[in-house]
Amino acid sequence: MFKRISFVTVIVMALSLTLAGCGGKALQAKEVLEKAADASKDLDNYQMNADITMNMDAAGQSMKTQANLTSQIQNKPMLAHMTMKTNLQNQSLKTDMYMTKDQLYMQNKQQSKQWMKIKNPSSQQMEAMKNQNIDPAENLKKLKKYVDEFDMKEKDGEYVLSMTAKGDKVKEFYNDVAAKAMPQTTSQLQNVMDNMTFEDIKYTYHVNKDTYYPESMDMDMTLSVAGDENQSNDQSSNMELNQTMTMTFSKFNELDDISIPKKVKDNAKEVDMNKLGQNTDQ
Repeated sequence: MFKRISFVTVIVMALSLTLAGCGGKALQAKEVLEKAADASKDLDNYQMNADITMNMDAAGQSMKTQANLTSQIQNKPMLAHMTMKTNLQNQSLKTDMYMTKDQLYMQNKQQSKQWMKIKNPSSQQMEAMKNQNIDPAENLKKLKKYVDEFDMKEKDGEYVLSMTAKGDKVKEFYNDVAAKAMPQTTSQLQNVMDNMTFEDIKYTYHVNKDTYYPESMDMDMTLSVAGDENQSNDQSSNMELNQTMTMTFSKFNELDDISIPKKVKDNAKEVDMNKLGQNTDQ
């Protein structure tokens, strides 16, 4: 059951982080989205923080996962430093990561102090990671198709864009946008994705009225995953999941140059990307 939950967690995390670029209704909202995308495109660097809570129920068991992600992002040249803390059933996991357009360094602080250099990550895998985490301009562009689904208000120096969607509309959005942010999937991961039903999603996106930079995003999403009748009892049961996320953006063009520390480069052990997730299957 833990393996199945891990697959669901990967998918929902990817979907949620991709949703960091949501916006508006009518021509006013469309204009705000376009200006926000243009403003974000010209950013040299910024910081992103995300707090995520997932509650899962399956086979009569409940499980709560909490995660905190901090990312410092530089666009020219593209480089991101990300730290993530995850708490699952009283177990804590801390991950540190540096990512460029073609390199990835990771450290799992619970398992080892050893840094890993991911060997020959595919362009699709790297693009998926970038889409998930660090490009609000691209995310905003992708969402123009959905501008008529949003409401917009002005409050305290912000444009506040909000949307509530159910069922097929959430699934349509996932197929158009979020699925493209997923890394290459295994057959097991694809099976979980195929059995997902999106119940509803509510999210609110805040844009600064003066700079048009994104300020924050709040999301509440509910989905279910149908069990596999051909698997064991744990795998055959349906899973219900609710996730909430608050994401904030700050320090626009205020960060010092980000670089990968020399000691990380010099001491990193090369690891094949395809072997990185093998422990998940054990």
